[in-house]
Amino acid sequence: MKILVIGSNQLSQSIINAIYRSHPDVTIVNIKSSDQITPAIQYKSIIILTGLTDNVVNDLHRLSSIRLNPKALIINTCKNQQDTLSTAEPLIKRGIHVLCGHPLLTKQHSISYLLVNNDADLNDIQILKQLFKKDQPRLKLVSPQINDDLSDLIDSLPSIISLNLNQTIKHDIQPNLKANTKDDQQDLALQKFIQSNPKIIIKQINQFKHRLNAFRRAINNHDTKALQKTISETNQNYKYLTQNDYNDSKNEAPKEQPTNNPDHWLNHFTKHVPANQIYNFSQRIKNIPHLIKLTIGEPDVPTPGHIKKAAIQAIEHNHSHYTNAKGILPLRQNAAKYLKNKYGLNYDPKTQIIVTTGVTEGLQATFGAILEAGDEVAIPTPTFPVYTTDVLQQHAKPVYINTADNHFILSAHKLDTVLKSHPQIKVLVLNYPNNPVGNTYSSSQLEALARVIKKHHILCICDEIYSELTYEHPHVLLGTILPNQTIILNGVSKAFAMTGWRIGLVCGPAVLIKGINNIHVNNIVSATECAQYAANEAFKHGYHDGPRMRDIYRKRQIILRRGLLQAGFTCPKPTGAFYIFAKIPKYFHQTSVQFAYRLAKQAHVGVIPGSIFGPGGEGYLRISYANTSLKDIRVAIQRIQDFMKTNVYEN
Repeated sequence: MKILVIGSNQLSQSIINAIYRSHPDVTIVNIKSSDQITPAIQYKSIIILTGLTDNVVNDLHRLSSIRLNPKALIINTCKNQQDTLSTAEPLIKRGIHVLCGHPLLTKQHSISYLLVNNDADLNDIQILKQLFKKDQPRLKLVSPQINDDLSDLIDSLPSIISLNLNQTIKHDIQPNLKANTKDDQQDLALQKFIQSNPKIIIKQINQFKHRLNAFRRAINNHDTKALQKTISETNQNYKYLTQNDYNDSKNEAPKEQPTNNPDHWLNHFTKHVPANQIYNFSQRIKNIPHLIKLTIGEPDVPTPGHIKKAAIQAIEHNHSHYTNAKGILPLRQNAAKYLKNKYGLNYDPKTQIIVTTGVTEGLQATFGAILEAGDEVAIPTPTFPVYTTDVLQQHAKPVYINTADNHFILSAHKLDTVLKSHPQIKVLVLNYPNNPVGNTYSSSQLEALARVIKKHHILCICDEIYSELTYEHPHVLLGTILPNQTIILNGVSKAFAMTGWRIGLVCGPAVLIKGINNIHVNNIVSATECAQYAANEAFKHGYHDGPRMRDIYRKRQIILRRGLLQAGFTCPKPTGAFYIFAKIPKYFHQTSVQFAYRLAKQAHVGVIPGSIFGPGGEGYLRISYANTSLKDIRVAIQRIQDFMKTNVYEN
């Protein structure tokens, strides 16, 4: 299958990403305008046009004169809807579905799919569905920005409409409605009620927003039953709102019918938690024979012997019980000394440090203690996906800050701009050295960020699990600059090769640590006692373990990066962690998902697509050198170079 995408806006890229996730073997060519089509190119399946300006008209004129056989065109909202439809008439007469973003102009067509934006509320969608109910009773919801699988869309694609819902409802639907039918009268009554009863409708909107998240998770996880259930619940809520005179004080929304299906008792988040895309992609390629995995961020170096002996001794001395929820005091004391000697941090081990079951549990407990439903969390991207999942679990909203235009460093100016435009932001998550990019921050950069954080009175959660793995200059902690507005997350996983021991640290102001501990103790009581004694040994006598491992990774990084540069990749030099974020050469007209899949299938080298790590990650690959020997790295380099030479001619 070949697909031509005309357009270079956000919708274009969202659609391309969605198609590649579900159909990695298709060929997609993305061009900015139709004048780049050459007679030598043959496209036999789908043309997607996503223009946002009057250039759409020019593109349609050109496409009308070219002998192509597309199944459909997707035209996003553009300036002159009437001109667009007039220009599209020749294509419509050829049996090609051409639809634009104005619902009233497109009601004459048979709409099967409603392409919605991420910021659309379900009450908006339901209003539109009511308007289309008579003419298009089988209308389906699709969003390429939240879909991982558009198989149904790609395989059939009879027609599509793209809407900017907020603008459409406000400026187009309300002024043009006429109460010709009972349904129309009801819709007009609903519009009038929304305008005159904002407090009541806000409650309904919040319920619809919750359902929208359920829609997204169901689609992401390809869960048809959950999707149908959410649609049913939404319809019930909408029916209640429209048929009960909008009397919020006398009526209650309908409750779910009892069922013996165990699935009934799970909440929406649990059933539709965003998929772990790193795990999913790794599972997808794991059975490829002779695969060299540069995917996993786990050290292959064994835990140092003195740490293992301490754990064995703890077991022999029957240290197998609950401990203080904050952790055994010797561990907290030695961790405090380690952080002071290494980084200049000053924490009271009795009141300012918690020992957690890994940094992951520490992060969840921290978010659980700090975030309220509706809070916003600033997350620089590309980023480790678990931050998003943990934020959503608290019914908060992630606000992504794309750092690709500044060498993947969050600047103080950009942070200040985002905080001004998002007053609901309560927390900034800062991960450095960074996963997936492998960069870190200088003292001057952190000082500039600290001034902005202090100015806007927000909290910064610093995930510094890679603090021992810095290559250019000593690691600097924001907690030394702004201690009262910083929570530090650290642990033993990376510096001491103890990922499976599951010991992390949460450090910060005493009042915050007390609240976080309340969540922590109710979640797990305490970390495993013998593992705490092992971590105690690491912090007490392991001052040279981190530097020794850093030297191992540095050698791997130098060899791997040199080979990637020779193969044609652009690779920023990592200053920390154990990842290289390699940019795919432009002549490969593929997304990172498709490229990574082809690399695994053809070259037998596994890497992680950059798009998994959020905005700014598309077009890159995360390549780990944590779990692969120098010998295997050299073999992987040769395979990658051979793959690039073979495929450069094809592209």
